[in-house]
Amino acid sequence: MENHLNPRLPVGYRFDPTDDVLVDAYLKRKIFSQPLPVDVVPELDVFQVEPWRLPKGDEKIFTDRQYFWFNTRGRDLESQDWRVAGNGQWRMSKKGKDVPIPGDNQLIGKKNTLIFWKEQGAAAAKETKWVMHEFRLEIIASPTRMSHLAMYRIFQKKGVKKVRHGPHRRGGRNAAIGGMNSGSTADVIDLNEESGSFSGPPPMTPSLSEGSDSGENYIRSW
Repeated sequence: MENHLNPRLPVGYRFDPTDDVLVDAYLKRKIFSQPLPVDVVPELDVFQVEPWRLPKGDEKIFTDRQYFWFNTRGRDLESQDWRVAGNGQWRMSKKGKDVPIPGDNQLIGKKNTLIFWKEQGAAAAKETKWVMHEFRLEIIASPTRMSHLAMYRIFQKKGVKKVRHGPHRRGGRNAAIGGMNSGSTADVIDLNEESGSFSGPPPMTPSLSEGSDSGENYIRSW
């Protein structure tokens, strides 16, 4: 089994690839059992629990965005615009955005964006700030055939916080900028994220390098 307990990155670097790098340098290589630039992403069923109960990555390795591999074999994800996860569900927000792979005219990346809704009672749900990006590979000549292996990026949207400014002195610099009075407010980005309750992570799934779930089998199953 691959060991993700003590991953290493150069000092000062964090794992947070752009969409195109994620698809080309990581997802495609993982599916074809090729070496990865760095092997720091754990394998986990991301639909087992609510997003705030997923295991947190090492802050020396990851930013505030979490990454996971998950084998979707056996799940009919293409016909589901929502996926149950713990006491809630991920609902589709944007579906099927193309992520081209440079120099590859056979495969293309596909990105879905989902928002987590927390159940409140038997027939009610509340939208949260949790966002999921799902990346899979698609065969261009056969769009219905997609890879079972997917990579997930999960994070909380930053909140917008109202900040009240103090009194402005007449003729001063603050009064000259925008003519704001003492009761005006301005929108700024609040970098503090909400923290959900944490009751322990679900168990990690076995490594894809074990058994029959090799990259070759993923391609054969398309």
